[in-house]
Amino acid sequence: MTVQSSNLVLGRNTKWYIGGVYAIETHTVTSGEVSAGYFDLANTAEYGLIRATVDGTETAMTHYQASSTTPATQTSGTGAVTYSGIAENDVVILHYINVDTTAMSQGATSQGGTITDSSDETSATVDGQTTKIYAIGAADSTVTWKELVYNNKFRAAMYGSELTNDVASGKSTWSNAFTGFNSVGALVGIQYASDNTTILRKFGLIGLTPMSVATDFTTDSYYSDSLSAKCDIRIDFDNQ
Repeated sequence: MTVQSSNLVLGRNTKWYIGGVYAIETHTVTSGEVSAGYFDLANTAEYGLIRATVDGTETAMTHYQASSTTPATQTSGTGAVTYSGIAENDVVILHYINVDTTAMSQGATSQGGTITDSSDETSATVDGQTTKIYAIGAADSTVTWKELVYNNKFRAAMYGSELTNDVASGKSTWSNAFTGFNSVGALVGIQYASDNTTILRKFGLIGLTPMSVATDFTTDSYYSDSLSAKCDIRIDFDNQ
C-alpha cells in the first residue's frame, strides 16, 4: 500500500460514541445454518467489531445483515455472520458490542484521547550472563480523554449522572450527588475520510472502568473535562 498525504486523516474526522453492551455469545452451528451459509446472532453487533473463535481457533468472520447474506453496513449493524469452512456442530464463541440493548450515541464534544497498552515486567540478573532476563505479565490498557465542557453526556457516562430537561426544557444538569463512577459498556471511535461519510477505521473499547474525572478551568483556553479509564478489551477495524 502506498501512503499519500490524502490517506492521513486528522483527529477531527474521528467521532466517538457511547453505549452498547459487551456480549459473549456461544453458538453451535446447525445443518440448516450450513445450508443457508450463515447464522444469526442473538443481538445486533456493532458493525466491524466482532472477534470469534471456532472450536477454539480465532477465525475471520464475514458480516451480514440479519437473516440474510446481504453485506452488513454501519447503518444496519451486523445481525448474522459466516466463515470459511462453516460446518455442522462447530462451536463458535463471539465477542462483540451489542447495540440492541443500549444504542450508541455520540459524545459530540470529544477532543480526542490516548490509549496506552502496558504490562507488568519482571527482570533478573543471572550469574555468568552479561544481560538481564525479562518476564512480561498481563496487558493493562488505559484510555484518557479530553472534551470541551459543552454538554454533560460524555462525563455522565463515566461519572455522576445527567438529568435532562432539568431547570428548563432542553437544559440539563450534572451531579455526583446520587451516582459515583459508572461502568461503561463500550466506547466506539469512527474515523471518517474527508467526506465525513466513508469509514476508514473503527476503534472499539469494551469494558471501561473509570478512574478519574477532572475539569480544567483554564484562563487562556477552553474549559474542558479530562477523563481516564481502564479498558478490558480493544477491537480495531481497518476498513481501508
